[in-house]
Amino acid sequence: MLKTDLHIHTNEDPQDSFIKYSSRDLIDIASKNGYDVLSITNHNDVFSDKAVSAYAKRKGILLIPGAELTIDRRHVLVYGITNADLKKIKTMDDLGKAPFVIAPHPFYKARSCLGNRLVEHQRRFDAIEYAHFHMGHVLNFNKKAMRLANDLRIPMVGNSDAHYMMQFGKTYSLIDAEKKMDDIFEAIRKFKVKIVSNPLTPIEYTRVMLRSILLSPFGRITRRFRNL
Repeated sequence: MLKTDLHIHTNEDPQDSFIKYSSRDLIDIASKNGYDVLSITNHNDVFSDKAVSAYAKRKGILLIPGAELTIDRRHVLVYGITNADLKKIKTMDDLGKAPFVIAPHPFYKARSCLGNRLVEHQRRFDAIEYAHFHMGHVLNFNKKAMRLANDLRIPMVGNSDAHYMMQFGKTYSLIDAEKKMDDIFEAIRKFKVKIVSNPLTPIEYTRVMLRSILLSPFGRITRRFRNL
């Protein structure tokens, strides 16, 4: 079983410049925690540093190329592509050009989440994400995604969507596959996935939520007024 996280951001992300850890930092920590497979999915950019990929390989980690792409203001995760391929994906119908597609945190309360568009374009998605940001039975926006995945018979994959290192390791997948990109994709399609997800404590949940608010457009405007 491959310990896997297919949704992580690093300080190479062109959009999230506040992230403190680099791709090499991530690989070092992942290696110490027994990860086999990672995908650095920065916003609208496929991470493609050959030196870092070689470094990951020496640490026993397969790096799968991927990106969190914005289509019509909604986020989707695409894998197995290059930046040249990424530029060709303009609409939901174009998602068929990517070898593998995941719907990230589809029913969380953010404009960038797919929401009902996941239902409208369900045939374009190979899997649905179970995201780390929840408090178990108390507060969990993954529940609707779980019901939909069950109804549509689409597999679910556990990811961290880490922007802070405290988020990494909270939720991940165990995939029954060989450590090869295509084999991993096929195993997910065949539901050979076990999700491991540890609920956040109220303090952890609040910390992540407050950081998200401060980094939102509203938070940035508020900070500007305070500095006047």
